[in-house]
Amino acid sequence: MKEMCIDFHCNGTVISPIVNSGEPVEQVDSFKYLGVVLDKKLSFTEHVTAGQKTSQQPVHILRKLRPFNVN
Repeated sequence: MKEMCIDFHCNGTVISPIVNSGEPVEQVDSFKYLGVVLDKKLSFTEHVTAGQKTSQQPVHILRKLRPFNVN
């Protein structure tokens, strides 16, 4: 299990961890839910960065194949 506290305040308040069945729940700054990367400020910058990274990989391969005249 993971926990993420969404906080719009600028003061980085520390929240005590939640305990479930004697084990603390992991606190994360961001996680992927239904294909969308959410962070604690709901800014979607990590989601856009991940999308750019995955879209640039196939384009890079095509650019490397251009000198060989591959269709």
